[in-house]
Amino acid sequence: MHPVIFDTEAAVDEGSTVGVGLDPSTVKYVPVHAVEACRNQVSAFLDSVIEAKQEGKFIISIDSLGNLASQKEIDDVEKGKTAADMGLRAKGLKSMMRILTYKAAKAGVTILFSNHTYEDPGSMFPTLVKQQSGGKGPVYLSSVLVQLARRDEKQDASRESDEMLPEANKYSGVTLRALTVKNRFVPPFLQCEMYLNYKSGLDRYSGLKELAVNHGIINQSGSTYSLNVGEGLPEKKLGYYKNWSKDIELWEKTIIPQLEVKLNAAYRYGN
Repeated sequence: MHPVIFDTEAAVDEGSTVGVGLDPSTVKYVPVHAVEACRNQVSAFLDSVIEAKQEGKFIISIDSLGNLASQKEIDDVEKGKTAADMGLRAKGLKSMMRILTYKAAKAGVTILFSNHTYEDPGSMFPTLVKQQSGGKGPVYLSSVLVQLARRDEKQDASRESDEMLPEANKYSGVTLRALTVKNRFVPPFLQCEMYLNYKSGLDRYSGLKELAVNHGIINQSGSTYSLNVGEGLPEKKLGYYKNWSKDIELWEKTIIPQLEVKLNAAYRYGN
């Protein structure tokens, strides 16, 4: 599919697209600032996809909703006014989500958006699910919401090939926690952690070991692991995780196919 990036933070350039594996010649880049302009431009693009019968050939990213301003806010700044937004931004975001949801479905286009989150100031106790900026529209109308958190990590000898810049004060990367706070396809509130190294990137199999242990494919005894070959059969010793974390054949031919079967059954709604 061809990516279309609506950038509100001036954070995308040719170098960054190459860095994440995209071909800049296939990326459509659209800088946007106002909620209303973003809504109109995405809507017009979806209309053109439908008219050209190019359904299912594009994927849209809006990064981020939190940095979109209302047109009134922009106009007030240009006129030197200090008036408040009066909730127009939240209304504009909800209008955008209402308009784009149906058109995106008709065009066969997935829309990915990021947004800023914060603690609920009205909550008596800390909550697992954070609040989003810009009102409830993105929450009500999205199909999947994944809440991300991060923890800075120092270099760890137990992580094979844990690269680090010598000037980085021993910090080599971050652990990302992904929590699905909404999901229309499988049960929500599923959570996993993934290690992201600043130099080598995201480990391809990060987070899958815990899934395999949770669903009985791999058995853990202290800091060593064994593969559950089958009922009535002896376990296959795997040893320490660092000894098999990069074993492509083990992951691709044994663990991941079994995970697909287990998760397809476990994550299903009802029967």
